[in-house]
Amino acid sequence: LPARAAPIDYLYIEANEESPQSAADLRARLEAECITLAEQLPYTLDPATPDGLLDWYTSDVLLDWAVTETDSPSTLVTEGCDDVSIAADQLETTYTCSASSSGGIAESVTVKIKRDGNGPTVSYTSAEGTAGDNGWYVSPVTATFTAADLFSGVDTTSGTTTSTGDGTSVVLDSPAFTDRAGNERGAGAATSPAFKIDTVAPWVGDAVLA
Repeated sequence: LPARAAPIDYLYIEANEESPQSAADLRARLEAECITLAEQLPYTLDPATPDGLLDWYTSDVLLDWAVTETDSPSTLVTEGCDDVSIAADQLETTYTCSASSSGGIAESVTVKIKRDGNGPTVSYTSAEGTAGDNGWYVSPVTATFTAADLFSGVDTTSGTTTSTGDGTSVVLDSPAFTDRAGNERGAGAATSPAFKIDTVAPWVGDAVLA
């Protein structure tokens, strides 16, 4: 046969030098008589589609490859086709399965999976208010909290909570934050230090004369 731009994957052809054939006839005969490897490498994912936002998985993921070669199974060679169970958070990771046999080479298949099953981490950052004497605040106090996520990230990186009453030990809870995968970290994941707040001036009553 003359040189081809791309090889044809065939296992066996019965040669007959006494009956020359045209290239088209030979190709048709090859396609009818040869044993070929399946053209596709199917797989399944569980869950079948990402259960978070922006193509993120937020739960465990099972990647199950299904590589078969019914005609010549003993010659099947696979690479990267092991089933994968993903239970930890990860950035987008590529999984590629390729296979070959005496019947040919199947086109490799690539699957990309990213998982983020945890909400963002939250921490106290700072406080603002009108300072009085001896460590007291004489106005409501606003505490600022920041959020970060190592995997999907966050759109809103900071949030505030403002005190609503006075006291000698006023602690403020962080607001809720959500990462880009859709995981929420509820209010109160972080707290501020205790503040002393007194927004009411002392009251002096009228003198009473006996």
